[in-house]
Amino acid sequence: MEKGIYEKMGDIYAPYYQQMSLAAYQLPEERRQKYGKKAYKDVRDAFKTILATENKDRPIILAGFSQGAKWRLNY
Repeated sequence: MEKGIYEKMGDIYAPYYQQMSLAAYQLPEERRQKYGKKAYKDVRDAFKTILATENKDRPIILAGFSQGAKWRLNY
């Protein structure tokens, strides 16, 4: 849905990843971090793949929506 904002500017890369459920936000910090780390790892791995295989040193717009815009994990 959000790709319409950027689709005229270049290629869109939107990987699938494990998201946290809304219920996870209500968990104590230690447990919430566990689930956040799973989602973060999926996104991090996908980003590394696109840089290595598809990007060809072109500029990047990194946009986050919903969890991607709100959630900050301490790593």
